[in-house]
This record gives sequence, C-alpha cells and structure tokens, in this order.
Amino acid sequence: MERVAGIEPARQPWEGRRLPLHHTRGRGGSQRSADRAVNPRAEDAPEEYQPLQQKGDTIPSSAYYAVVNPIAHQIKRGCDVRNAAHITSATELSPMHATRLVRTLASAVALVAIAQGGAAAAPPRAVDVAIKTTTGTIVVRLDAARAPITVRNFLHYVDVHAYDGMTFYRTVRRATEPQSRIEVIQGGLNPQSDNPMIRPIPLEPTSSTGLSNVDGTIAMARTTDPNSATTEFFIDIGDDRFLDAGGPLGPGYAAFGHVIRGMEVVRRIHESPAKGESLDPPVVIVSIRRTR
Repeated sequence: MERVAGIEPARQPWEGRRLPLHHTRGRGGSQRSADRAVNPRAEDAPEEYQPLQQKGDTIPSSAYYAVVNPIAHQIKRGCDVRNAAHITSATELSPMHATRLVRTLASAVALVAIAQGGAAAAPPRAVDVAIKTTTGTIVVRLDAARAPITVRNFLHYVDVHAYDGMTFYRTVRRATEPQSRIEVIQGGLNPQSDNPMIRPIPLEPTSSTGLSNVDGTIAMARTTDPNSATTEFFIDIGDDRFLDAGGPLGPGYAAFGHVIRGMEVVRRIHESPAKGESLDPPVVIVSIRRTR
C-alpha cells in the first residue's frame, strides 16, 4: 500500500525530382509533361508548395517562388523563420515588386515571431477538480505550471473515472496519535489491483516546484521509493512541511495543488470514525471531475 511515510538552402524541395503522375500531366501533351516532370514550373508543384498569392497579385510567380514561398512553406511547417538569411533573393525584380516582396517578408517574419513568442510565454493553466464524496464536495486547484508531471498523472485517472466509487480510507490525527508529526486524510484506489496500466511517476520535489505541504495542500502518497507514486493522494490538515523535500524524510512528497473550497469537508472526513488510521467506514469518493 502506498502511504505517507511517518509520512535548409533556397532550393525548392520538389526541384530535381520526378513528381507524382498527377502533378506531371499537362495540357501540352506527354512530351511537355515529361519535361515538366524534371523541370517543374511553380504551378506544377505539389499543393503544399503552391504559392500563397492572393487574387490580383502581380508579383511574377518565378520571383514569388524564389523569395516568398520558401518562407511560406516554412511557416506552414511551423519553422522559425526569423533567421531567413539562407533564403536567396529574387533577381530581375522591378522596384515595385521588390518593395512588395520586402513587405511580405517583413509581415511573415513578424507574425511568426509574435506567434512563437506568445506560445513560449503562456504557462499551463491551472485545473480545478471537484472531489464529490458522501460527506461533501472538495474543490482542488491543480498547479500544472509548477508540478506538470504530477498533475498530468492525476488528471489521467480523473479523466478515465478511475476514482469513481473509490474511497478516502485513511486518517492521521494527533488526537489519537500524539507522536505524529503530520495530519492528513488519504484516498485513492486502495487496495490497488495488479494493473500494468498503473505506472509510477518520477517525484517532483517541493524543492523544485516551490510548493509546500501546508493546510489544504494535495500531494501524492508513495512507498519508500521516491519515484513510486501512482494513484494514491492525500490532503494536508495544518502545517505538514515535515513532508517537504530537504527535511527528515529526504526527498519528501510531491505537492501539486491546494483546496480552494470545501476544507470543512476535509476536516469532517479527518474526524470521522476510525480504527487506528483506517477510516471505519471509509468515505466514498462518488466522482472526481474537472470543473475548468
């Protein structure tokens, strides 16, 4: 049982190779088609390399292909084109065409920079889950930004409804164990079945996440192996920083969120009848569902 211990260049990708049959058939006959298969024109390129010109655009297709479309293709592939020095410039362009090409390039680079910069800056959203029990509902906010591995693992079991019908089965309280350094309630799939789909996850220690085992914190239970947490979790009652990394318990226990509503339900479960540390009867977890 898991327990809380004690607790590329400008060359087009389609040039120089034979195109598929449906790209080599042309209106000029078979010889023309064969010639174009080896030296294809821009309009014969596979769809993914077709110019992204708009109606009314007078930029010559050869010029467009020489400069604009390599970048357009890279944008579609999601590449970083902010450093586009490897893309060769078009020749024989009129000043008007050159100006339009420069504007197109500048817009493309700016858009990609904004998109990539924005994606890098957006942290994972916190996820709220409602733990509905026969004693009441506890709403917990999971910190996916600081404990991504632990949150992802917990949400996997939430999303497959693995906790439905399971229980809070353990309570640790100083009222009956004066020597205890912690107070918690623990729940999950206890007793766990021998299921190969249930796999342990690496510990995300509080020293790395910046979280702590304080009143209302939700954390993962485990065995003596720090990297053994799977499905069992506990909720702290009071100051349980004894369970943090760097203390007497070494790597400690992985905190990954905190109660935002229903702490009174946690305390009622904590004070429910028990035999030793075993709740008697256990408190049934009706369901755990995401609420945002």
